[in-house]
Amino acid sequence: MVHNKIHISKIEKLHYLRSCLKDEAATVTQSLETTEDKYAIAWDLLIERFWELEEIPETKFMSSSEAEVEQHFLDNVYRNETGRYVVRLPFNDKRDKLGITYNIARRQFFALERRFAKHPEIKLPYVNSMKEYIDLRHMSKVRNPDTRDNYMPHHAVVKLDSTTTQYRPVFNASVTPEDEEDEYGQIGDQNKSERVTFNQTLMTGPTIQNDIFEILIRFRIHQFALIADIEKMYRQVLVHEDDRKYQQIFWREDPNEPLEVYQLNTLTFGTSCAPFLAIRTLHKLADDEKHNYPTAADVVKRDFYVDDLLTGSDTLENAGRLRDELNSLLKSGGFNLRKWASNDNRLIEPLSNDLANVHLFSDPEKAVKTLGIKWNSQLDELSYSLKAELSAQEKTTKRTILSNIAQLFDPIGLLGPIIVKAKLIMQALWKAKVDWDETLPLNIHTAWLDYKKQLPLLSNISFERCIVIPESVNRQLHGFCDASEVAYGACIYIRSTDKHGKCLTRLICSKSKVAPLNSKITIPRLELCAAVLLAKLYKTVSRVLPINFDNVYFWSDSTITLNWINTQPHILKTFVANRVSQIRTITNESQWYHVPTRDNPADAVSRGQSVSEFIDNFTWRNGSDWLNHPQDNWPIVPIQKLPLLEVRKITVLKTTLIDNSLLSRFSSITRLIRFIAHCLRFAMNCSAKPKRLGHLSENEIQEAKIRVIKFIQNQAFAKEIHDLIKIQKVDNKSPLKTLNPFFDHNGILRVGGRIVNSHLAYDSKHPILLPKKSHVTDLIIKHEHEISLHAGVQNTQYQ
Repeated sequence: MVHNKIHISKIEKLHYLRSCLKDEAATVTQSLETTEDKYAIAWDLLIERFWELEEIPETKFMSSSEAEVEQHFLDNVYRNETGRYVVRLPFNDKRDKLGITYNIARRQFFALERRFAKHPEIKLPYVNSMKEYIDLRHMSKVRNPDTRDNYMPHHAVVKLDSTTTQYRPVFNASVTPEDEEDEYGQIGDQNKSERVTFNQTLMTGPTIQNDIFEILIRFRIHQFALIADIEKMYRQVLVHEDDRKYQQIFWREDPNEPLEVYQLNTLTFGTSCAPFLAIRTLHKLADDEKHNYPTAADVVKRDFYVDDLLTGSDTLENAGRLRDELNSLLKSGGFNLRKWASNDNRLIEPLSNDLANVHLFSDPEKAVKTLGIKWNSQLDELSYSLKAELSAQEKTTKRTILSNIAQLFDPIGLLGPIIVKAKLIMQALWKAKVDWDETLPLNIHTAWLDYKKQLPLLSNISFERCIVIPESVNRQLHGFCDASEVAYGACIYIRSTDKHGKCLTRLICSKSKVAPLNSKITIPRLELCAAVLLAKLYKTVSRVLPINFDNVYFWSDSTITLNWINTQPHILKTFVANRVSQIRTITNESQWYHVPTRDNPADAVSRGQSVSEFIDNFTWRNGSDWLNHPQDNWPIVPIQKLPLLEVRKITVLKTTLIDNSLLSRFSSITRLIRFIAHCLRFAMNCSAKPKRLGHLSENEIQEAKIRVIKFIQNQAFAKEIHDLIKIQKVDNKSPLKTLNPFFDHNGILRVGGRIVNSHLAYDSKHPILLPKKSHVTDLIIKHEHEISLHAGVQNTQYQ
């Protein structure tokens, strides 16, 4: 890697890769020893990050160790007299094993000075950065340094896309201690295998910031948008004085000056706990000031990604009030918001006294880069570009291909069909089992060159940021899914209508997956997987967006998939049943409709498209054309009933566990159920280890109830059950016909009907069917009559 004719070593590239990583991947690389053999690990994490962006965000729960870090924060954080927060570093039980790094930090500083001598263009911005640290009291001189304290090496890292400092200091908290002599010439008594790095003594803490996906799709629904960032966020949080001895460095401006020791007084980027402590402090500020700034406090906890703010409002007045609240709230904790930008100049004008921190609305050449996506605030459009120009001369290898693909940062899937093409190339690389720098097979080499030459066309692609029509009176969500032999995907649109009947349909987001390698999974099963992906994507979108949709529609061009979704899962084979259950848990089967393949925008994300093909794909951006017309013109047709595939084979066995003579011996339903539960436990204990002992559990009682009910239903409704399993309906002559019977997830026959969408409890909407002439039914009625204190027929019937 070369920049400005300066060769950058793999060690420095490791620090560059760290700057590209986020969340858990960043935490892992921060704890890696900074050596060349660890560079490959960081590289793998960068590629892993590409795949993680294609996953749908899910709610995360704290582990016990993460909860410990959270409690440590709460027990030790406080505000000083200026309102700024002071935190303690969350050490684990390895602090006593922290090795001595005095000499290695000293040697690496001398190496930094030699680099300054060779490249003066690096020294000036670096010296200015360190002066700023001293002037802002972010670091202070140590009068009596102790060689046994922790010392962190530091070096210059280039950040080409920075609008402030391209060369900045980075502190290495993962340097490996060596066999070092202390000031008395003695070597420490720790074995090398026992010594740990500074980062290894720190607890990392949970990931608490919102996902980029969530922040970006929420950013797209505001009529008036605002973005900003927090100036030097980490350095606004003070570290307790007792912990600063672990953050010591060597520094001097000139080699002719004495070498001095400084301690860093604030959170330090590069320490593994810093991301959690910085974000958690911001959330603590929001909690502490919520009574003064309620709206801004919610936004701070919802619309920040680390130090980047993306927010907005539906009215100019509310957006202006939010901007002022945010400024006041953040300043009360010592944080300064800068680099404001908006799609409306009136929101920027009050901040115009500090033009250096404001991207002016009137400058069309300045597209603001936020969370990896460019936003032209004047046109109010989102666009994409590669982080670096693609070299036409470089050798095409697995490494160079993946480095270029990793630049395709598309968190919300607006470029879904293009990204799928990249995924398929990546999958082909893995399938070919080529090494990182090995010559590629001709077919992969050709496919990559064809794909790569079109990537510069990405700069011609843009999307409207705001996807909701102003003053909308009706908002619908439409999701589409599709699959092919190579991939499957889902995309979601918002269709909004104003009071004049004007309609706007725009893509919110998409997700895709390549078909599994070495698998003979069928197309219908892949179509079902696409439907699951759509259901999960809808679950996240509906949770994240503050919109109550008037209607929700899901569209698939697979009649087989739609038939499966409308079938009780328990009669389907395991693979299909599990996925149908997921879909039916998140969505209602009545929300699923058939769409002709030609009108399905998800077709593009299931096959992939080149950049040139994508540019002309208006259906992808705007949804099917008929969505912009009245609903009467939509292609809604009844789902064609097909003979079911993947139906579970059911073997009917005559059981001796329960028979009528046995049931008739009991005069209490409670005693009967407990007897059956004990029989089931006995049967289980004959083959299971460990044995179940003690009192019957609630689950065992429930299982016995299910067995008894299914037994009497099988006796009384044998033909209806057979017909429902075979042809999904009962005979027209059956007395149960008018009750629309169906099987629940336990295989129990229940009453169907048209009140499925009512707010009644499930058992009230779908009561269990019981035969009239059954001893068990009599026992149930007797039981309910007794517990209602003989209140009468009507009350017993209600029970």
